[in-house]
Amino acid sequence: ALLRNIRGFFNVLPKAKTTKIVRKLFDNTLSAGASLEEQHAVCKEMIEWSTVEKRTFLRHRLELRLARVYFDKNECLEALAVINALLKEIRRLDDRSLLVEVHLLESCVYFRVKNMSKSRAALVSARTNANAIYCSPLQQAEIDMQSGILHAEEKDYKTSYSYMYEAFEGFHGLGDHAVQARQTLRYMILAKIVGDTPDELRAVLQSRNVLEYQGRDMDALREFASAWQKKDTHAFTKARNEYEKDFADDQVLAGQLNDMHNTLVEKHLLRIIEPYNRVQISFIANLMSLDAEEVESRLSQLILDNKLPGIVDQHH
Repeated sequence: ALLRNIRGFFNVLPKAKTTKIVRKLFDNTLSAGASLEEQHAVCKEMIEWSTVEKRTFLRHRLELRLARVYFDKNECLEALAVINALLKEIRRLDDRSLLVEVHLLESCVYFRVKNMSKSRAALVSARTNANAIYCSPLQQAEIDMQSGILHAEEKDYKTSYSYMYEAFEGFHGLGDHAVQARQTLRYMILAKIVGDTPDELRAVLQSRNVLEYQGRDMDALREFASAWQKKDTHAFTKARNEYEKDFADDQVLAGQLNDMHNTLVEKHLLRIIEPYNRVQISFIANLMSLDAEEVESRLSQLILDNKLPGIVDQHH
């Protein structure tokens, strides 16, 4: 309503000033707890107004915000449609600052739909454009964070940790981005857990900056670390179930925890089977406290992946 009421005032302001005010008001609506549906409605309305008023610079920023709202709503196809149309326009204008933001969001969207090749390509484009201009510490931290996420997906945890560390230092140094700093810290710690470097992990958890971010999520990560080091599948599952709600909104973390759980179950399964030439699936299921169907499915996958030489005899 406020944006609608002051449109007349926008007509007497320079276009750059108008863009700055509108973006600030959007940020305030976000921090005030406006729902995604409300943000979507405001975006669409302001895009229509900026199109009529021929305020191209403002419209591009609003369309980027609309794509982000679609992404937050998990409507990735709609987000990509907005991003692709936006990229065609801003490439002609050579607006490198906006290109960095759009390509970075594009990388995040493609990552969510599991198209890793396009996610990496979009990130490379974001980094290339960022190198050609002054990149704010916040933008650099966001680029480093996405780089760390992609390297973790590729199981390159050492490189992932390096990028996450840079991102965490960036967010932490800004002072008013504690949410992003905490999120990056989670990924950073997970990279150390999966990298099987307990001494380095201990040093990270005891560092001064990290100690400022105490909470249930950090307690959960300590339990995950303990279960991982002990190769204790049951302890890991218990911690995962206990803290499931704390990580419900973080799809990247949930995916990494799921991969870690699968790895532990596979290793446990291989250790149990190792002494035997022939073993009943029901016996393995009983030892692991899992359903026989799940055990059979995991065994079949291990055989297909050439991690286990053998066959599943379904007739006996």
